[in-house]
Amino acid sequence: MTFLKSKNVHFESWQGEANTFDTHPDGIRQIYFQDPDGYWIEVNDNKP
Repeated sequence: MTFLKSKNVHFESWQGEANTFDTHPDGIRQIYFQDPDGYWIEVNDNKP
């Protein structure tokens, strides 16, 4: 997220809240952003 912010890449939570993430019950964090063609990309960390 820090890298995306430094490059001015807009990302959001599943609910559409800008510059934040969702946390699953197992502790995994998740964000969404769009590529230049408008396709959504989902990124999850692997450290609960």
